[in-house]
Amino acid sequence: MPIWAMITLMIAVLVGTMVFLFGQQWLRAAGVSIGEVVDSSGEADRLIWQPATSSGQIASMIESCYAGSVGKKLERGVCFAMAVDTPFAVSSAQITPLVKNVDPKKFRIYDGTTYSVMVVYDYVNGIVEVRS
Repeated sequence: MPIWAMITLMIAVLVGTMVFLFGQQWLRAAGVSIGEVVDSSGEADRLIWQPATSSGQIASMIESCYAGSVGKKLERGVCFAMAVDTPFAVSSAQITPLVKNVDPKKFRIYDGTTYSVMVVYDYVNGIVEVRS
């Protein structure tokens, strides 16, 4: 075998080994950082997929979000994310009378017709928002 072929082969093996080792270290480091950032505990309870919804269910989500978020340290703003198969109307006139345990000044409902809705706690203003 000629000397230039041996040198090329050795360089290829060296570069391949370096790429493999550095890649392995990078993946290991990225996995640790992603694991620290993403906490999947309780995610399934907050992500809802169902055929239809009602104003009463959204009112319950508002009460639950407010009770679970008031006075807590800033962590996550999204309390619930819900998607449905058929579009529905989000109406503050229908939902507000159904919310019994939260002062109406402590939540805001953005009216609209949508396939999805998010119930979010706004830590800056101290209110629950229903975003459609």
